[in-house]
Amino acid sequence: MARERMESSSFGLPRQRKFPLTSKRQAVSAVAYSKKLARERKITPQERDIVLRKVHAKFPSINITPIRGKK
Repeated sequence: MARERMESSSFGLPRQRKFPLTSKRQAVSAVAYSKKLARERKITPQERDIVLRKVHAKFPSINITPIRGKK
């Protein structure tokens, strides 16, 4: 399915149309990539949390490890 034709609700960040969640493989990638981008401060921690919640809601079998806090 072409990304342009996908519904906004199929994305981890619908307004920006980032992190497509149409398959389990994409969801796992979205988790890893959103954590990486949050560490690099390219997305906010709130945006990362939105992606993680949406992945968990759509694919509860994916084990999402907690985010480590700053020390």
